[in-house]
Amino acid sequence: MAESVNKPGIECASLMTAEVIEKLRVEIAASGGSEVFAILSRPGRGQLYSEVTIACRGSKVEVPALLSRTKPGEMTLHNHPSGVLIPSSADMRMAGHFGDEGVGSMIIDNQVTRAYIVVEPFEEGEREPVLAQEIVDVFADNGSLSQMMEHYETRAGQQEMAFVVADSLHKGCISVIEAGTGTGKSLAYLVPALLWAKKNKKRILIATKTIALQEQLLYKDIPIARKVIRDAPQASLIKGRSNYICLRKLRDLNLDQMEFDFGPDMKSIHSELQAISDWVENHPSGDRSELPFQPGVDAWETVQSDSDMCLGSSCPYYQESPFYQSRRLAAKSGILIVNQALLFTDLALRAATGNYKASAVIPPYLSIIMDEAHSIEDIATSHFGKRVSSFGARKMIGKFISMRRNTGLLEQLAKRSKRFNLMDLVSELEERAIEVQLVRDEFIYKLDEFSELLHHQFNQAGKRKSQVHLDRAILSSEELEPLRKAAQEVAALIVHLSSLLTAILERAINALEHKMDVMEGFFIEYKARLSRLIDLSPVFKSFASKEKEEQVQWLNLIVWKNNRREFDYQISPIDVSSLLVEALYKPFHSLVATSATLNLKDEFKFYQARSGIDQVKQKEIGFHQFASPFPLSRLASLIIPDHFPSPSSSKYTFFLRDLIHESAKWGNGGTLVLFTSYALLYQMVTLCEEMLGNDGVPLFVQGRDQRSALVERLVSTRGVLFGTDTYWEGIDLKGDSLTKLIVTKLPFRQIRDPVFEARSVRIKNQGGNDFKEYALPLALLKFKQGVGRLVRSQTDTGVVIVADNRIVHKYYGKKFLDMAAEFPKIRISSMDELKSAFEEHRL
Repeated sequence: MAESVNKPGIECASLMTAEVIEKLRVEIAASGGSEVFAILSRPGRGQLYSEVTIACRGSKVEVPALLSRTKPGEMTLHNHPSGVLIPSSADMRMAGHFGDEGVGSMIIDNQVTRAYIVVEPFEEGEREPVLAQEIVDVFADNGSLSQMMEHYETRAGQQEMAFVVADSLHKGCISVIEAGTGTGKSLAYLVPALLWAKKNKKRILIATKTIALQEQLLYKDIPIARKVIRDAPQASLIKGRSNYICLRKLRDLNLDQMEFDFGPDMKSIHSELQAISDWVENHPSGDRSELPFQPGVDAWETVQSDSDMCLGSSCPYYQESPFYQSRRLAAKSGILIVNQALLFTDLALRAATGNYKASAVIPPYLSIIMDEAHSIEDIATSHFGKRVSSFGARKMIGKFISMRRNTGLLEQLAKRSKRFNLMDLVSELEERAIEVQLVRDEFIYKLDEFSELLHHQFNQAGKRKSQVHLDRAILSSEELEPLRKAAQEVAALIVHLSSLLTAILERAINALEHKMDVMEGFFIEYKARLSRLIDLSPVFKSFASKEKEEQVQWLNLIVWKNNRREFDYQISPIDVSSLLVEALYKPFHSLVATSATLNLKDEFKFYQARSGIDQVKQKEIGFHQFASPFPLSRLASLIIPDHFPSPSSSKYTFFLRDLIHESAKWGNGGTLVLFTSYALLYQMVTLCEEMLGNDGVPLFVQGRDQRSALVERLVSTRGVLFGTDTYWEGIDLKGDSLTKLIVTKLPFRQIRDPVFEARSVRIKNQGGNDFKEYALPLALLKFKQGVGRLVRSQTDTGVVIVADNRIVHKYYGKKFLDMAAEFPKIRISSMDELKSAFEEHRL
């Protein structure tokens, strides 16, 4: 009978086998005629669908969950009980999600006689390689790049690297590539990536560590590459969700009639929220980085987009959502640009869920090109760990019931219930809120007690900041038992509090079911914050566990000016190699890992071991090195102060002060001074700032402004820039913007770094030499990165000054000199000889 209502589409018998039709009929009948979602597959293009998997039943389907079970070429199917096969707007949105991933979508009637195909599946044929001639046509002397770039010169290493990248993308290999400064590695991977994505309609992800390289790719290299490749696919920058405004959250605030009880702090937050609201009216991108001011954390968190608070396609602002607009653009792009932190957030989620086909944090992608890949171990370590802080836990509880102002979710729920005149619910909520307050107060008390115990045990001196590695000796101490017990009590209170909040949620949903059109967003946020609270309990419960031998645990202890004691507890894996194999190397078609600093003249052995690539058995792995095409021996020298104080000498700081002062005063061009610790950096600021100022030389210091702003000032003034860890890489200054690079100390990691310490102990326990196998190679790579900041073009000239005499007096010094083997070495014994070296380089 339903069939007579509407007869569009085609006969099901022409699409699927009789066995599939019968199984679908049985399943639909068993569901009482309600909706059934299934996945169909077939042996080959043009054949009947012969296999069916029943995915789920009911009117609501989670598209990401269903999509994670499909692959390109398959067909999703669901029935319309009404017999009307015309797709609804919801069907069209769902089909769009599937279509983006090459999966088809079909609607059938309950009798499985007729079908309406909404989207045809994309059935992949043979993948098409990028031909060598196509690459030559771009990079040759008379190629397309030469016709659009002034002073273009063919670089053999660049073209050879492009061949390697193209081969890796096609064959599904892992390629590790060290490309020296000036190789032109960005275009060397962008050109074959764009060509391959264009030919095969597959998405490639490019991950970088630094913002500077992202900007270079987006605003310089990708526009060039897309101009030389006809009909090249689009490229999009993917940012984390929290960078975008949630329009539903913003408009639900009703800023004109906000029901907050304003204290002084809330008035400033309200002012910022109003400014954000005014700004977004004319800036639909909703991107935080485009705001003309920097909003405070509390204001931005109130309106930022969150995955666990999102209504998805049910949201009334779905079409105009800044986050979803950015993802729609990404869905049309063949190249995605992300930072490595976001990539590893995505990988951690995919590894936890087994979802490598649907969108996670990032839209799905087939292959990965990781630039600045020398940082892979550090990035993976930070993203495969866990963390909880006293401040964060207290703030999370405050989201439900505020300590000082009437802004918690429970208060908001009571006010909304009162607005709907549900006075019985209001009375019940007020009673339950009293119980929640009591448990909350006990939780805060126990949390503070736990914090006090930690400080009493590990920070009796009352230092403002201290770090404690919970090593094996500490973990085996009986003195830790009271701390474990206190952490267990905190965990138990979180469970108790969560159960009370869950009961309130269930009661409110039942009472407000008829108001779900206006309450859905509120309940989504409530559930999301409750889930985050619940996730804290196991971290506290496992505090200082003796069983976590494969993980390193540590505490950061802080004492504020008001004498409040806080803690930050972190857990990280000691060895990430196996995690990288499972999360990165195995699931994706191919990986290109490239950097200017991967090889230590050891055939990439150190990089292989630390990154876990040596554990990969299923893929072909290639290692390639392309030297810098620059005549480095004619462009720069390495100056080594001989017979000067060593870094351990009390006279070293005054020697370094004079070295920095004389270098800045005598030589032309900008000076970058690289430090290995903030302590020495701040000491030099105290000793040098007035002295440099008297000579008219401006000093710029890390932390006083954003890095990009400090670098711009160095370029415009040719002054002096002091920087630590992050300044050893990602700075690209040409010409006389940078002519002097001072390395204050050889960049050995600080032994007080808990992860470094744990890895060193592990190597020793396995019978190895932790200095030779770990500490020294890390320092060599860091030194190579730092020295690489100086020469960035064919015409750059300058000097690298190493102010650490261990480079000539220690047995390992030669290894550091080898990292700058192309630079002529000049030893100096006085400041006059330093001046002569500058004059020789015409600085």
